[in-house]
Amino acid sequence: VVEVEEGEVNGQELCIASHSIARISFAKEPHVEQITRKFRLNSEGKLEQTVSMATTTQPMTQHLHVTYKKVTP
Repeated sequence: VVEVEEGEVNGQELCIASHSIARISFAKEPHVEQITRKFRLNSEGKLEQTVSMATTTQPMTQHLHVTYKKVTP
């Protein structure tokens, strides 16, 4: 899957949504139709990402939520 995304920054949050999606010609069903991503810097200084997806068989549904913690060597 290849995607082009557009979005906005509001305070500590970046929200982006797919503008166009392409896939290989032999990709199996279900096909991804839309992706949204939200990046947020939380009050603890950790970066959170939430990814939601809609496919040809499912409406927009949260697919992933991850929290990144900075690690110093």
